[in-house]
Amino acid sequence: MNVKYKLLYVGVFEGIWISDFYRKDGFERIFDTQIFDFRNTYHKDITLMNIYLQECIINDVPDIIFINKGERIFSCVLHRIKRLFPHIFIVTFNGDQTGNASIITSRLGKVCDAILINNKHPKQWEEYKKFGVKNIYEYHTATDLDVYSPKKEKVIWDIIFVGGNYKDRFPLSRFRLECIQELAKKFNVAVCGPSSWKYIPRIHYLGYKYGKEFSKVVSKSKAVLGISAFDEILNYTSNRTWNSMACGKPYVCHNYKGIENFFRDGENIIVFRNIKELIEKVDWVINNEEKAQMIGDSGRKLIENHHTYYHRAKELLDIYERWKEKR
Repeated sequence: MNVKYKLLYVGVFEGIWISDFYRKDGFERIFDTQIFDFRNTYHKDITLMNIYLQECIINDVPDIIFINKGERIFSCVLHRIKRLFPHIFIVTFNGDQTGNASIITSRLGKVCDAILINNKHPKQWEEYKKFGVKNIYEYHTATDLDVYSPKKEKVIWDIIFVGGNYKDRFPLSRFRLECIQELAKKFNVAVCGPSSWKYIPRIHYLGYKYGKEFSKVVSKSKAVLGISAFDEILNYTSNRTWNSMACGKPYVCHNYKGIENFFRDGENIIVFRNIKELIEKVDWVINNEEKAQMIGDSGRKLIENHHTYYHRAKELLDIYERWKEKR
């Protein structure tokens, strides 16, 4: 790599629970990276924040502007930047998706050169195109292997789940709750997440855990449970998947649309389709610890080779250079 392009990363960087906190490190290995933090820059006055953002861009003139969660950015600011500096590649990333096109992302997408989405849902992509979005790329979250890694901890629980208790908010919220309730009847189950989990009988509620504390509690379990909030959004992923698998434990994951595009059942992940199958798979993990751990180790290796923030930075570089060639 002969040229180190200048990248301005616009996001939120306070807090180890925020993906921006880790994604920045991956970008810094590839790009000459500067950050613009929403929360530390006139976050109570959106107008002043946008004025300051515009000044930062004009003064520094980056090659790439990467925006995460751009709901606070005025599209008129980006319009002006594109008129002044048409060579700047402006891209916005939208992580969790509900299956419908986001109005905010659509608004920015008309101005940006591309939007990045962590799924490949045909309906959603078509909606974005109708809104006038120029380029759409599948672009996933990832993990930081220096933070999310196996720890030497005494194993206490049979399986652990990390995530929200959304009741009926998302398509699989109720199924997620039912899975954990049924598991708790037979196995030693731990859960990390919001306080609403503490009222579920027979589980060990651990509160929120992030960063290295996440790795420690996962390492205390024989397996990790994965249940996305969605199952019909093609190739949807959460950073919990990458973080959990990076800790080297067998990942017992609910089947979702496109899971085979990332993983191999029985090789680097354990897939279940219903509660009965989930109980059987967890029972197998407990009674076949060595074989199950081989799947966990293989999952960790997969993350090392394909799903770190360094890999995502290289993907962004490839997207940028292809766009640059077409100009």
